[in-house]
Amino acid sequence: MGLSLIGWVSESLAGLAAACLITCCTKCVVSEQKSIPILRVLQSSWVVGLGAFSYSLYSGFHKSKEQ
Repeated sequence: MGLSLIGWVSESLAGLAAACLITCCTKCVVSEQKSIPILRVLQSSWVVGLGAFSYSLYSGFHKSKEQ
């Protein structure tokens, strides 16, 4: 069964919020403006390390499914 109306609306709003956040962070990086707090958090070494670790799990799982 598909998403309910509330689920559909909340998923759509979450996607829109993520797109706005990505756009805002990209504009700050490209224009070399003062870093916004969320961008400083996303650029911190532990968040970057967590992203690298989670991507390694994803890529390992994806490769194992192909075989």
